Amino acid sequence: MGAVRHLGWDIGPRHNTLIEVPRELYDQFQVRPLRALRDLAAVPSFAIDPWDPDGPLRREQANPERSHPLGEASITVKGKRYYFSRNFVCKPDDTASRWVHVDLALNRDCCGFAMVHLKPVYFEFPLPLGGSERRPRVVIDLMLRIAAEPGKHIEFEQVRERIYELSYRGFNIGGVSYDGWQSVDSLQILGAKGYRVELYSVDKTTEAYECLLEYMRTEGAIDYYPFEPFFEEWQALELVDGKKVDHPPKGSKDVTDAVAGAVWMATQMIAGEGEIMFV
Repeated sequence: MGAVRHLGWDIGPRHNTLIEVPRELYDQFQVRPLRALRDLAAVPSFAIDPWDPDGPLRREQANPERSHPLGEASITVKGKRYYFSRNFVCKPDDTASRWVHVDLALNRDCCGFAMVHLKPVYFEFPLPLGGSERRPRVVIDLMLRIAAEPGKHIEFEQVRERIYELSYRGFNIGGVSYDGWQSVDSLQILGAKGYRVELYSVDKTTEAYECLLEYMRTEGAIDYYPFEPFFEEWQALELVDGKKVDHPPKGSKDVTDAVAGAVWMATQMIAGEGEIMFV
């Protein structure tokens, strides 16, 4: 007996054909086109798809009035430029609660570091089954690619010291999350110092990246400064087998992982437990 492929709403399309989308599903195809094609239209994903087909536009959407808050420095390792900051020189202009996410690289030569907070300015986001929900604006305070000196490894204590320094500078750190790789020790130490800590990996599902992409596609919903490592990684991201966001061979996603993790955790805290406070 032969197999027949059906659309979620009709018997349907083949590759390279135009799909007529019912009105009630239009928002889902606008917000998550690859997922909607797979889940609603029964069109299998290619092995690899660009995660954000409009990736080059994200550079243009950066806030031109903002710059890197710490002052940049960089080194070149094996032909690749790494951006980092030697000193924290910025201070907050509000008391909003911040969320920090750290993505530790497996080879310990660099890591991604991001800090975000939420503003009580609301935007409508479509829901998968229809309707919409109001979400606050996300402000990306800080994006870093912390690089070790050539031939050396990143010391985890140095990463934690950056969190301590942010607190010292007056930032209200409402929570800190690390990915799952070699993070237990850091989480225990930070927890003992009174920080709220969470273990979270953006690689287990695409939820964090989907959340960030939805914000990127909603005009005015996210505020971030120009940061070349983020743009380079974001434009190269691939959706593999319809279920994993990954970088191409010899690429990286340390910064985008950190940003996606911070945005996801901050928005989930306000939606779920309300522990991220507004001002």
